[in-house]
Amino acid sequence: MNKLNFIPVTLALIAVSFVGQSNGSFWGLATAFGYGGGGSSIATVSSATYTVDDNAGTISNVPLSTAKAAFLANLTKDEANQTWNDAGIANPVVTGNSLVVTAQDTTTTMTYTVTVNPAAPVITSVGGNGYINNDEKAAIIVQGTAQANSLVTVTLTNDGGLNTKTGTQQLTGGATNFSVTINGTTAPALVDGNVNAVAVATNALGGTSLPSTTVVAIKDIVYPTVTKLGTGAADYTIPAAGTATLTFSKALSAAGKTAVQNALTIGADKAITFAWNGGNNVLTITGHATEVTTFANDVMANVSDVAGNTDSLLLVDSAIEPTQVQPDNTGAAVVDNTTPQVVVVDPALPVVATIAAGTTNPEIDVSSFISGGTGTIPAISIVSNNAGNVNVDIPANTTVTSADPTWNGVIEAPTNTTISLPVMADGVMTATAAVQVGFTGARLSFDNAVRLLIPGQGGKRAGYERGGVFTEITTTCPADTQAAGNALPANGDCKITVGADMVIWTKHFTKFVAFAPAGGGGSGSGGSSGGGGGGGTPANPFGGTNISVLINGGATGTMDNNVTLNLFGGSSAKKMAISNGDSFMGSVQEPYATTKQWTLSGDKGTKKVCARFYDQYGYFSNVVCDEIIYGSIPTTPTTPSVWKKNIPAIDSLLTYVKYGQTNAMVMQLQKELQAAGFFPAGQKLTNYYGDITRDAVNKYKASLGTPTYTRQEIIRMIMIKIIQLKLAAYGR
Repeated sequence: MNKLNFIPVTLALIAVSFVGQSNGSFWGLATAFGYGGGGSSIATVSSATYTVDDNAGTISNVPLSTAKAAFLANLTKDEANQTWNDAGIANPVVTGNSLVVTAQDTTTTMTYTVTVNPAAPVITSVGGNGYINNDEKAAIIVQGTAQANSLVTVTLTNDGGLNTKTGTQQLTGGATNFSVTINGTTAPALVDGNVNAVAVATNALGGTSLPSTTVVAIKDIVYPTVTKLGTGAADYTIPAAGTATLTFSKALSAAGKTAVQNALTIGADKAITFAWNGGNNVLTITGHATEVTTFANDVMANVSDVAGNTDSLLLVDSAIEPTQVQPDNTGAAVVDNTTPQVVVVDPALPVVATIAAGTTNPEIDVSSFISGGTGTIPAISIVSNNAGNVNVDIPANTTVTSADPTWNGVIEAPTNTTISLPVMADGVMTATAAVQVGFTGARLSFDNAVRLLIPGQGGKRAGYERGGVFTEITTTCPADTQAAGNALPANGDCKITVGADMVIWTKHFTKFVAFAPAGGGGSGSGGSSGGGGGGGTPANPFGGTNISVLINGGATGTMDNNVTLNLFGGSSAKKMAISNGDSFMGSVQEPYATTKQWTLSGDKGTKKVCARFYDQYGYFSNVVCDEIIYGSIPTTPTTPSVWKKNIPAIDSLLTYVKYGQTNAMVMQLQKELQAAGFFPAGQKLTNYYGDITRDAVNKYKASLGTPTYTRQEIIRMIMIKIIQLKLAAYGR
């Protein structure tokens, strides 16, 4: 009998008169048990198959599509003389049906409401496209539909029942669509190959659906590779009417094939044609019918396989000219008079070009992305030591278009220039800084705004000149952000003062100028040498520097997308740029700090945060990054001794907080200590510096080989303890 509650039978002591009655003791006892007078009052049922709750009046855990006859057959009368009214039971049985039970006494009734188990959920996608790639392995998204307000449980399993992972979502408010995120990297991790996804739904009464139809996804976290064309010793060529073959390690997606063809088309100096094999991993390139086809620069493309694993691949390795330089694997390049042109070929690598002081004609060659005067270029940051440390930041995936469709794809980096300012209504003006950037032959326009920083010109007026016509920039930017800049109209500009500097957000390149009223009159003509040349700029101080960024002190996981960054840029760091990922799109330079609160972007999964540090002259460090799994329970080192080095965030906080204090900085210290493995992982964070915090601090200090207490700390703790004992004695 499967019942949640039973109606007890109460035995009562009944006074029975035997005088003048036949069998009086029998009828008295029968009455006590509910069988006297009009008969039994028992109006309950039982079931070995379903869950019957007499108190709630429910019959639940009834399988979906149960026939009426089968439903009734699986119920048992608790008293044989009951009558049932089953008019409220449909065929098949559905949730909300009712069964009315009337006891033998004809007055006692019980109405049971039926709840049928949910229908099996339907999985509509795993990983979005039936594949689980490297970017998705720690946050596999399974979507589908299920009964409203049910608890959905999704299970992922490799073939053979290996390495099972589960995730749940409670649907509320009548919602029927579910989206469950599962970390497939926790040990034992899901392996490459088939991953079987199954979902079940459970209603509020514990009734569980049948499993959904199994959906099979393919886990593939291997990036594609390619056998490149050319050796880099000379420009790669295809003979007249000749062919060349690119072989990839695996099948490419349609987008991946298109990216390869587009990059090769732009890189070749003649028209070429393409033919893919049936496996979509071998490309035959046919050159010009009567002339040699030459690739003057390297050709790279952002190539994705069918699973969505994407990598930047070198397709053609050609030679570069002696006057050219290519960015290193971090995107850094130094431009000077020996190599005045930096060649950009990687669509996924953010470039940071430093123009050395005294460089006369610095250039950025983006011809690998330009066709017919337009193309989409990667993120490019320019630090112009030759032009007063002017900074130019072009965001990633920006489309640049020249007014001249024959433009060769070369952008002039900032150089000092002169501008003739007209006499304005409010008087004669003097140019305090003037810089030229872009292409002198025709206007370059950008769909995303470009940030131009002119040091030391904050609070002054700004304008630009094109074709001898001067235009003042009168619009003030609402904020110094990429979003504010992108809101500008086509070819628009705005200005804003940031500290002591002027920032111009613009959607075109030309001559820009900062100016102010002339002190004692003048022609209104002028320019800015900006400090280029002269006494020289110190060498890059970041060479060999031990720089780093840590997320939550180096923790491997976090359940909160708001994290703490611990930054170490060295003694020369004056500014820094922070980015979710290594693109630095929309990032701006800000004053250097050793800690910073940061918000991880996007949904749960593996997140990368990167930093680059700058000195006062604009020299920059390599990009440093750290990764953390958002949506994963934090794990800490098994022993604090693995650190064996100072953690700047903890050291900084220890200079402000002491034993016995209560403030917000104490809680931050506890958080940093917990992330580093010194504060108990399960301990609730507070704002009180007590014994638990003290012990964690001592463990941290011990890991550095430093004394756990100073003499002053010991005296302070003794005094605090004495005061606490005194207060306790007075009952406070």
